[in-house]
Amino acid sequence: MVSISHQQRLLALSRMLILFQFYVALGLKPNLFTESQLQYTPRTDRNLAITFLTPATPLHTVSTRINSKRLIPQDIDISKCLMKRNSLLCNEASNYPWREVQKILSLKILSLEYFGNDSLSSSDLKTNIKSNEINEHQFCKFVETIQVPKIARNKDLDLRYIIQGDTPDTQRGIRTEACLPKPNDECAFASYLPPSVTVRCVQKFMMKRLVALEPLTGDAYFDDFLIPSCCVCMYQSKDEGDYED
Repeated sequence: MVSISHQQRLLALSRMLILFQFYVALGLKPNLFTESQLQYTPRTDRNLAITFLTPATPLHTVSTRINSKRLIPQDIDISKCLMKRNSLLCNEASNYPWREVQKILSLKILSLEYFGNDSLSSSDLKTNIKSNEINEHQFCKFVETIQVPKIARNKDLDLRYIIQGDTPDTQRGIRTEACLPKPNDECAFASYLPPSVTVRCVQKFMMKRLVALEPLTGDAYFDDFLIPSCCVCMYQSKDEGDYED
């Protein structure tokens, strides 16, 4: 004869199966993770300071029934973006998916260390520079800014919405350095070089890991984005085919 406790376990199991079928019928994803499975080891890297398993793991599923086209940036006003070759950073987005972003932020799965602004090197240099170096000049003109992008282009050249809140403590500011007025201009000392050598200012880039919205699921996930990092002077000899640092 089946004991009462065993019958209770069977009843509980049958209820769980019914509930699972109910979720599946509605097209929802039941959360099958236990608390022990969500334990994590804190990271010291600012870019990876996030309270979840690994950067490859989706951080949270908002819903499986969303309009994926709405989560792909479209109708972008390029004039309001920082665009350098394949890099694109837009601080403004007319169709920004605030509802999905606010849901993710409300869960507090992003640690406080992730948010905040990068430091501007120019402000740090002013306090450390020696007096006899004040009159030194750059070979290439550039502008250094803090961008808080809502839209960016990732390493695969796909546009993605970046998780940004509406308050400073839920925003991620990225330092950028862009050539002025534009790349490929001659370096400042070009007139002092022999005719066999040409120099130009070249925009350099770096990969920055940010948290973005996955278009098909609405998940928050890590992705690498191309960021303008510095403007350098490069030279080329007429006997050589490529510019060199």
